Amino acid sequence: MSLRDNFYDHAAKLQGIYSTNLSLDHVYLVCEPPGEPYYLGRIMEFLHIKNDIKQPIDALRLNWYYRPKEIGRKVNDTRQVFASMHSDISPLTALRGRCEIKHKSEVEKLDELRKTKDCFWYEKLYDRYIHRYYDVVPTSQVINVPVEVKKVLDERWKYIIVEPGRAKELTSAVKSCKRCSKYCAR
Repeated sequence: MSLRDNFYDHAAKLQGIYSTNLSLDHVYLVCEPPGEPYYLGRIMEFLHIKNDIKQPIDALRLNWYYRPKEIGRKVNDTRQVFASMHSDISPLTALRGRCEIKHKSEVEKLDELRKTKDCFWYEKLYDRYIHRYYDVVPTSQVINVPVEVKKVLDERWKYIIVEPGRAKELTSAVKSCKRCSKYCAR
């Protein structure tokens, strides 16, 4: 068996490991230049050679997370990362291992997470095209919206992104109209 065949055998095994729940599979990827910390991403899908599902897997579509240094940000916590909407296709050979990335609301104790190997957290999203940061808010925490909106948010999404500082407005107590007692934005 050639090295190439062995690699594709390994890729098939990887698909079995990672594809059970793609939305939770966060991975390390080799970075350039060597010596820098690995890149971080979430597997969106596995891609087959020439898009033929009968062929072995040779690439991954990834949603990227940025370390603070990669976007010119300084933070005190080396485990903090920034989510993004950016995705790319990377060769399977770039894959280096699994890691865990959680929203800050899913972390009970940050100190415990910092002691855990291969674990990171985020609470902000970085838009690399307009160079802006947004707050990432779990829909379960959003309460200051009309009932119909809350229902749709809970059914369709796990998180929403909002402009910095707007999260408090959405997660504070529901405001009601004094006249009709329905939702009121002010």
